[in-house]
Amino acid sequence: MTDQPTPPAINFAERFAAWEQRELPADLAAQFRLAAELRALMNALNLTTAPAAVLDGLAAQVGQLRAVLAPHPRQPKLTIAEMVARMTAGELAPGGAETFAHFDHSPFMGAANPIAPPMQLSQHDGRIVGTVRFGDLYEGPPGHVHGGFVAAVLDEVLGAAQAGTNSPGMTARLEVTYRAPTPLHADLVATGWVERVEGRKIFAAGEVRHGDRVLAVAEGLFVSVDFTRLIPAD
Repeated sequence: MTDQPTPPAINFAERFAAWEQRELPADLAAQFRLAAELRALMNALNLTTAPAAVLDGLAAQVGQLRAVLAPHPRQPKLTIAEMVARMTAGELAPGGAETFAHFDHSPFMGAANPIAPPMQLSQHDGRIVGTVRFGDLYEGPPGHVHGGFVAAVLDEVLGAAQAGTNSPGMTARLEVTYRAPTPLHADLVATGWVERVEGRKIFAAGEVRHGDRVLAVAEGLFVSVDFTRLIPAD
């Protein structure tokens, strides 16, 4: 197998800032609006006591709407290997829109994804801060967020924080300690930061708070990956 050239480095802070500050294309902004309506519809469905006739009628209408979208499929998203290959070949700018397009469709922070709460991420003093409010769709114990979603939020902010090393890794271990039930319909703040880096190992930590109360804490191990190894050999 021939040696692969090194892809250009991605400065995560610059990349993230570009994503935050960009001007949304009209079609993506419209997708955000539609996703928000679908999110609200799913919440209403989850709580409804409507009779079968009403629900069957709505199911038929939704089927018609799905048929309207069917002729406009999105092109498949770039895989990690494809993204690295195209950056290595100089066909894709490291900070270009395609390198962060998956943010918009993330199951947690993607405003275009109707299953996302969605969570808003920002950078502060080298830390990643996520703000999120979970509705009834995410209920576990009555009146509280399912613990799996709390863990996933922590994985999201820790993962974004370790990407700031500009040698990002994949989650190898995530340990979550739940200190208190996480309430629904509450403004939550999730924060992630890097504790230390040892070779390819990146150790990160984080927490979820409601006001001054810590609801959950996490420690994560991420292992830096040479993504050029994922590029198929010619």
